[in-house]
Amino acid sequence: MPATYTVLGTDGFVFSGSRPELRDHFELSARYIVPAALKSLHRQGAIDAQTLHQQLAPLDLAVAKADPAAR
Repeated sequence: MPATYTVLGTDGFVFSGSRPELRDHFELSARYIVPAALKSLHRQGAIDAQTLHQQLAPLDLAVAKADPAAR
């Protein structure tokens, strides 16, 4: 296992009526995987803060939304 590890998937199909609904609920669709990967790259030092912010800005993410695990 590498020193850093970012989870990009889940099991829990029973929670939702469809896989797309499940992925959106737990923020695991492509719309959420891209920012998670970018943040992981930043934590590892592969991209700087300016690049991270430039890449995240057009994604228009709801950063104030509650953690999906707490919903």
